[in-house]
Amino acid sequence: MIAGIFPETSLGIIGGFGPDTSTKFQLSIIHQFQKKFNRQPKVVMVNAPVTKQAEKLAIKGDPRLLREFLVDSVKTLCSANVSVIVLPCNTAHVFISDLRKESKVPVISIIEKVAEFISKRFSKVGLLATSSTINFGLFQKEFSKANIQLILPFPDQQKDVDKIIQKLLDCGKSNKQIDCDTNTITKSLRNRGTEVILLACTDLQFINFGATNIPIIDSLQVLKDVSLGILK
Repeated sequence: MIAGIFPETSLGIIGGFGPDTSTKFQLSIIHQFQKKFNRQPKVVMVNAPVTKQAEKLAIKGDPRLLREFLVDSVKTLCSANVSVIVLPCNTAHVFISDLRKESKVPVISIIEKVAEFISKRFSKVGLLATSSTINFGLFQKEFSKANIQLILPFPDQQKDVDKIIQKLLDCGKSNKQIDCDTNTITKSLRNRGTEVILLACTDLQFINFGATNIPIIDSLQVLKDVSLGILK
């Protein structure tokens, strides 16, 4: 690339929190950018070496072991001189304040961007997320500012959501049983007044929601659109 012809905005991605998801996220951004601008974007992704133990604990409600991987990733991306950092994992946003303190560049919050997107469209949202995302009130805090009502799965259903997410992480894809179990929970949320289902775990993108007669918003897609807007 010849200096001065194209802007040098570069996107830093913290990957590894679901390697299939973060890799797909990166490739999707590259392909869409190429299609629109006929050139490749400047993207740097760090695949954080997350352990299985840290991953499982985070899903069930204890994300503390993730912090070290996240902080190291931010430092690595800053040393690579990226312009902005994104994190395609909702649960890891428990530490967004810590990461912003460590970072020399802006760290975009998927939670904040999703809340901004939904506030213009819906008022009652059904949330599918890990127990950590729910227990730490990540979306509750942002949605309350915009007067958005969150409808959460019942406790037994939430345990099933955690199991579903773990299966998706282990397999890197869904299957008919996972699709069926998830759609059962989704229908329950719809029957309780939900206007739209928010996929607040990025690995839920692998599920087929074709049998569910309700709009679906994928938090990963929202972050993808924001990232493309930054790069252009």
